[in-house]
Formats: sequence, C-alpha cells, structure tokens
Amino acid sequence: RAEERQEELLAGVDPDDLADAQANVAKRLRELEEAREALDSLTLVAPFTGVISQTPASVGDNITAGTAIVVLNDLSTMRAVAQVDEVDIMKVREGMDVQLTFDAFPDAALLGVVGPIPLETNSQDQFSAAIYYEVPVECDYGELPLKPDMSVTLGFELKRADDVLRLPTMA
Repeated sequence: RAEERQEELLAGVDPDDLADAQANVAKRLRELEEAREALDSLTLVAPFTGVISQTPASVGDNITAGTAIVVLNDLSTMRAVAQVDEVDIMKVREGMDVQLTFDAFPDAALLGVVGPIPLETNSQDQFSAAIYYEVPVECDYGELPLKPDMSVTLGFELKRADDVLRLPTMA
C-alpha cells in the first residue's frame, strides 16, 4: 500500500483533477465575495459614534424606508433646548455663555454656549398666550454621568459686573 501511494505521489497530479480543483476554488471564492457583498448591504453603519437608546423594531417586523429601527444618541456633546419668552429673546445672543445645573446633580454645574437663535417661534404655551422661542444650548458632558432627557436649569449671563455683591431676588 505504501508503495502504491509513493508511485501516485511521484506520478504527480492528474491535470484534469487539478483543473477541476482550481475551478472549484475559483467558484467558492466568487460565492464568498457575493456573500460578503450581501452581508455588507444588510449592515447598518451609524453616521456618528453614539449609544443606542431604543430599538423600536423587532425581529420579524416588516421594515420599509423611513422605519425607525434604532434611536442613536450622540453622547459626545449635550444639547439642551431653552424655552425663552418673547420678552427676553432679544437679550439672548448666539455664543453667549450659559450655566447648566441638573436636578440629578444639584451641586455640579456645566458651562454651555447658546447656538443659533431661531427666527420664528416654535411653540406657544397651551395654557396661556405666552410665546417662546426654543433656543439651543450646547456643552460638553464633563465628568457628569448625564442621560438624555434629564431636567436642566439654564442660567443665561445677560450682564456682568465685577467686584459686586450678589443677592438672591427672593429670600
């Protein structure tokens, strides 16, 4: 038996068997490339680095264009929206400093900056005739473990005076 095997090895590979094997390898490589392309077409790539906070779609759901399947939050910067009354909107300027304090972290504060001021009002209070503008404020998270939709109080610096005593308006 060993002698027969030695003769087969010394005789070399049958050219027809080699051609068949090479054709089979080429076919499998094409199939692999097609499978990779199919997988790539099914892979979702986020437009930014973030954290998935919701997955409204489930396995087996019929997904069509425009169907939300995940909610992705960009946690590198935070954006708060201040509702500024029409009486005060002219005092607010883009680039103005804003102090942000959070109900969840009352002893900590972050510094933010006012974004573009809207030209039109976005909302009207349903319980009064007050009109307000939704003004964006952006800031870095700093060291606080903030979460989306946390309550925040925004303090706009409308005037600055150095070397003065500051008293609360209500005591």
